[in-house]
Amino acid sequence: MYAHHSKEEWLKILNLPENYRVDAIIIDGHYAFNNRYPLFLKALKQVRINYVFEKFEDDFLHSFVKSLVLKPGDLRIWYSVFYGGAALSEIVHIASILGSRLNLLRGDVGALHPALERGDILIPSYSHGNESSTRLYARGVQDLRFYSTSNLHEVIVSLLRQEGLQRIFIKPTTTCQAMLQESIADIQNWAKQGFWGVEMEASTLFAVSNYFNIPVIAVLLVVDNLVKNQLVTDKDYWEEKEYRDQLRIKQYKSLLHLLFNLLQ
Repeated sequence: MYAHHSKEEWLKILNLPENYRVDAIIIDGHYAFNNRYPLFLKALKQVRINYVFEKFEDDFLHSFVKSLVLKPGDLRIWYSVFYGGAALSEIVHIASILGSRLNLLRGDVGALHPALERGDILIPSYSHGNESSTRLYARGVQDLRFYSTSNLHEVIVSLLRQEGLQRIFIKPTTTCQAMLQESIADIQNWAKQGFWGVEMEASTLFAVSNYFNIPVIAVLLVVDNLVKNQLVTDKDYWEEKEYRDQLRIKQYKSLLHLLFNLLQ
């Protein structure tokens, strides 16, 4: 079955050359590729890293992944946008088998703690896997806390501060992929359990990365605060879109600097 496919088998399945490798993958947690991809390109331009794009012959990868090679160093980076963990788990699984040395997530998060404000940065120390994809990457494990790589925390905080982002918190989150069914009771329960945010992708990324023993981190932008009843359906949320996009570019820039500094 699929879990037993080797690197060589995946290279053949995906029409990739025998020496093909992936050095890192960057995921954005969102539902609209055309919304996030331009922000990523702006970040690439601002960090002034030279790069070239690659094309895939394989329809599967072509549908989900943009591949670029950063120079100098010829680092091959996969970039994609996913809303939730199902397809995300597959692409990260394949990237990990093909040699990824760093798995990264830029995402948005709903706050579950009153100390958080919209525009803050939340770095999950771990994310509780309240969804199905994590289960197969932690068979028989009762504790569904999936951790980011702690020795990356200080580094990414420093890079974020260089971008002018000062309100940064390293706290646990929970992953839930049914946003519109989140109730007041759910929010209260998650807050009581000590989670500072609820998002849709972190535990999946962490679970797959932990399974393959690959360093991983997520940098999340607080876009609403559920315990304060500040919602994405509020009028002022949409009025702040340009401001949030500028913060997302800064997130991307920090992750690109992290990637380039660690892997080149």
